[in-house]
Formats: sequence, structure tokens, C-alpha cells
Amino acid sequence: MRFNHMFFIAAIVLFAAFIFVAQKKQAQLKPLWLDEVHGLYESVRGASVSGLILHGAKGQGSPSPLDYLLLKILDGVRRPARYFYLPPQVYFRLQSIPTYDDGYFQFLRHFFDVRLALYFPQFITDAPPYWLFRPGHLWFLNYLFVYTLLLLPLFLHLRRPGGQRLVERLAVFCSRRWAILSLAIPFGVIEAALQVETGPGGWNRYAYLPIIVYGYLVSADGRFEAALRQHWKSALIMGLLAFVVLAGAYVSLEENGADPLLDYDMWSVLWRLLKGVDGWFLMVAIMGLAMYIVQPGTHETHHTLKTDDDSTPKPPNLRRRSSFIDHTARYAKEAQLPCYILHQTVIVAVGFYVIQWRTGILSKYLVISLSSLAITLALYDIGVKRTRLTRFLFGMRLKKT
Repeated sequence: MRFNHMFFIAAIVLFAAFIFVAQKKQAQLKPLWLDEVHGLYESVRGASVSGLILHGAKGQGSPSPLDYLLLKILDGVRRPARYFYLPPQVYFRLQSIPTYDDGYFQFLRHFFDVRLALYFPQFITDAPPYWLFRPGHLWFLNYLFVYTLLLLPLFLHLRRPGGQRLVERLAVFCSRRWAILSLAIPFGVIEAALQVETGPGGWNRYAYLPIIVYGYLVSADGRFEAALRQHWKSALIMGLLAFVVLAGAYVSLEENGADPLLDYDMWSVLWRLLKGVDGWFLMVAIMGLAMYIVQPGTHETHHTLKTDDDSTPKPPNLRRRSSFIDHTARYAKEAQLPCYILHQTVIVAVGFYVIQWRTGILSKYLVISLSSLAITLALYDIGVKRTRLTRFLFGMRLKKT
């Protein structure tokens, strides 16, 4: 059952991505300003780093820290191949402009005209005279790549005796009532001080650093998991209430000429502070709920990562639910990255045609989200996971022949 709740969260994230992105494409709205999807995915990736480093150190067959660093470098080598999934998104957008009449291959000749840009953690951008290149939704993978490499020395320190004592003290602190919610402070401070960037998922780019660290900690010590399980209901109630307040305050501030995402007046700063805090509350709620679904009725307070051995007899209904969750988690473990890479291109392509239908908004939304989900899963299942070349290009582990 190790990390099953994290991979179950990955399945939730995959589904949520279709719901949110389809809504944006269908309704032509600006990016959602409170987007927990990317934050959850960052925490899943942080947990995977923890598993590689902690278990590799214990000789359980996972990569060592050096192996992990080499894997990340290899990931950087094959990362440019993923940008070949982006041109259709930009081309469909250009096709909505009546005066644009270039063919796809003519457009493609200039899409990869790029130049260096010092916009950490992204280092390339579009170049004149065509200005066509866009990182699309793959900006997120670039953030993961760069931030994980930067945080690797910290993770290596945390597996040493001094670092383990620090994790122990943090776990003891977070075991106290409500203490896990205080981990929202870094998000609130970053958002309030450095503004909200609508490009990187509705967060400031630096807000993803603590999320990856938290993902590591959750998998490094079981008391963090226990705290999430204990507080998910309270976090959900507070998170939803704060969301309603944020929505109302956002409208009010905009009507009074303020931009709460960027301005530094008192109310805009307070709005961003609450937004950052609320983001963590909702992540606690979703992670804790996933843990409750995976293992209902348990309240682990152990200090180490769970093992795969579980000989406790379970009633038939729990066995069936456990089997379903295990299958979902195993599928999501491999599918999360390829489906993330594929999903937005599929949604844009489907949405380009469905938006032109003469029918209601709700029916368009359902067609776009559900058909895009089905097409993406089919592309992954049939076209990606079955060959070594496509597995390599999409960042999956190669199966032994």
C-alpha cells in the first residue's frame, strides 16, 4: 500500500485537469486564480522523490540519490521532445483568427524559433519576428525539473542523522492539534510579498518550492500523514469558506479598480495572503480525504514509511474497495505524466470544433471534458505505454524485455 494514497491523488488530479482546463477552453475564461491541481501534483512528485531517496538509501532496489540525479539529467535530455506536443495548441488558436491562413507545416517551420530568457526557472521564450513559441502546460514540468534538482541537496541532508532529527522535530510539532495547518504560512507570505502569477497555475512560481518539500516530508514520516487524516474535514470546511470569501473579495476589489493579484494596497496584500493559506487548506483536505478513502478507519501514528505487507484480514467489501483503489493507484502511477503531457492538446483540438456547435454551454462543456478524457486515456493506453520508444519520450520507466 506504499504511496497508494499519493497515486490515488494523482488519479484525482488527472480527472480535475480535464474538468478545469475544459472549462477554461470552452468558456474562454482567464486562468483560474485558485488552482490546487498543480499544487497537488507537486506534492505527489515530492513524495516520489522521498521514496527514491529514502528507499534507495536502505537498499530496497530503488535508485540511489546519485542515480536519481542521473535520472533527472536524463529527463532533461528527453524533455525537449515533449515540446513537439505543443504546436497544435498554438495552431488551433491561430485558426480562430480570420486573417490567419498559413498551413500547419508553414506554421511549424517558425514555431521553434526561440531565444534565451532569464525568467527563472524558464530559460527560453519566443523569438521575433513570428513570436510563436509557447511552453503551454509544459511549463509545469520545467518547474518540476529545475526545482527538484535545486532541492536535491536538502533532501540528501534530510536522510542524514542531523536531517532525520529535524524531520522528527517537525513531525512531533505537526502531530499537535491544528499544527499541520500552520504549514500554510510560507504560501501566504510568498503570495502576499511576490504577487500572483496567472501563468504558472494561479500561484507565484516560488510557491511550488515548499509544496515539493511538504510532499517529501509527508512520505518521510507517518505522523504527517496522520495529521492530514485528522484535519482534512476541518481543512475542507475552512478552505471552502475562505474560497467563498476570496471570490467575493476579488469581485469587490476589481469593481473598485484594484488588482488583488498584483497590487500592494492593504486589501490586495491581505487577499493574496488568504489565498496562499487557503490553497494549503484545500490541499490538506484533498490529501487527507484520499488517505481516508484508501485506508478508512485507520489512524497510523508510526514514524516510518509503510510497507507493502498487510496480513490483516479484511471484510469482503473492504477487499473490493481496496482492490479498486490499488488498481486505480497503479494505473495512475504510470499514466499521470503521459496523460498530463497529452491532455491539453487533446482538449484544445476537441474544443476548437465543439465550441462552434449551436448548442448550450453545458452540453459543450460535458462533450469537451468527457470526450477529451476518453481520447487522452486511449492515446496513452494504445499509443504510449506499449512501446519502449514512446515510454522513453513520455518520461516513463522502460519495461525490461
